Amino acid sequence: MRRLRPFGFALLFLLLFECVLRAWLPPDLRVQRDVRNPFGCFADDELLRLELARDTDEDALDVVLVGDSVLASVENGPGEKLVDLLPPLLTQRLANASGPYAHKSVRVFSISMSAARAADQQAALTLLHQRLSSHRKGLRDLVVVVSSNILFFSKRFASDAMSYPCLAYALSDDPLLLRKLGVPSPSKGLWGESDARLAKALSHLYLFQQRRHLAEALAGGPLRPQLREKLVRALRRLPGHPPQPAQPQVIDAAVRNRPWFLRDHKRESFTAHYDYVPTDSAQAWNFIATRSLFGFLHAHPELASFVMINPHNHHLIGPLGQTDSYKNLMQQIKQLAFAHGLYVADYDRQPALRSEHFLDIDHFTRDGNAALSALIAEDVLRALSARTQTR
Repeated sequence: MRRLRPFGFALLFLLLFECVLRAWLPPDLRVQRDVRNPFGCFADDELLRLELARDTDEDALDVVLVGDSVLASVENGPGEKLVDLLPPLLTQRLANASGPYAHKSVRVFSISMSAARAADQQAALTLLHQRLSSHRKGLRDLVVVVSSNILFFSKRFASDAMSYPCLAYALSDDPLLLRKLGVPSPSKGLWGESDARLAKALSHLYLFQQRRHLAEALAGGPLRPQLREKLVRALRRLPGHPPQPAQPQVIDAAVRNRPWFLRDHKRESFTAHYDYVPTDSAQAWNFIATRSLFGFLHAHPELASFVMINPHNHHLIGPLGQTDSYKNLMQQIKQLAFAHGLYVADYDRQPALRSEHFLDIDHFTRDGNAALSALIAEDVLRALSARTQTR
C-alpha cells in the first residue's frame, strides 16, 4: 500500500492542477478545433476570430486576405496594416454603390503568414471552407482575396513546397498533390488519424489543452524559442564573451515607414529572387501548387474570391522585372487563373502604387497599404457584383 502512495499523491496533484487550470483559464478553442497542432499552426488565431465573428448576429461583410507577409502586413505597426485600412475604405465604397451590401459593416481578417506558398494557402483555404461551411451563416457575405507572389516561383524559394507543413493534413484528400510537392504523408505523427482521434479525446483535458495558453501567459509565447533566447543571453554573459549592446526596437512610425530609397537596399542582393524555376520542371512546386489552388477555387464557386497578383517595386528591381522570364511567368499565372474561370486583379506596375509606397521589393509603408487597400476595395466590389448577378 505504501508503494502506491506516491502514485496517489501524483494523481491528486494532477487533479488539483486540472481544477486550478479550469478555474483560471477559458477553454482553448484553437486546440479544440485543430488537435493536430496544439501549439498552433499558421494563422489559427485569426481563423478562430473569423469563426467567432460569424457566429454573432452582426450584419457584416467579411473580407478574408489569404497570402504571405504582404497581406499580413508584417512590416507595419498597429493601425497601419491592411486589416486596419481596408474596412473604412470598403465601407465608403459600399455606401456609394447603394447595393445590397450598402448598409453592412465591414470586417477584414488576414489568414496570412510570412513566406506562405500556394500549397500553404490552399491548405488554409480548405480549413476555412470546412469550418465556415458548418456555421449557420455558411459562406454568405464573404469575399476571399487570394494572393499570388512571383517570388515563390524563384530558385531562391525552391527548397520547400510548403513553409507550414503542419497544414499538410488539410491536403490529405489529394495524395497525388502531396507526392508531387514532396511533402511527407500526413498519416504520421500527430497528423495521423489514430493519433488525431486520441488528441481529440485529450483536448477536453485541460492538462493537455492548456499548454499553449500557459506558454503564452508565463513566457509570452511558445516555450522553445523563449528558452532558446534566454539561454543565448545567459551564454553571452559568461566570461570571455564581450557584452552585446541591446538592439532597441524601432517603434517610431516615421522611421518604420521610411521608403526603400532611404534604406540600405541593393538591387544585386535580390537577383536570386527573380531567377525562376521552369514551370515544366518537376521541382516547380509553387507552380504545381498554384494550379491546384486555382482548381480548388474553381471547384468551390460558393466561395466568392479573386486572385490578386502581388505588386513588386520595379523602381528598385529595375531590369530584374523586365526579363522575358518575369513577363512569361506573370502571363502563365494569369492564364492559369483565367483557365479556371477566376477573376485576376493584377496590381503589378499599378500606377497608384508609387515608389515611395514600398519598403523594399514588395512590402508597403502605411501609405502604401492605404493605396493597396483602395485597389482591393474596388475589386471586392467587382466580386460582390458578379456574385449578385449570378444569383
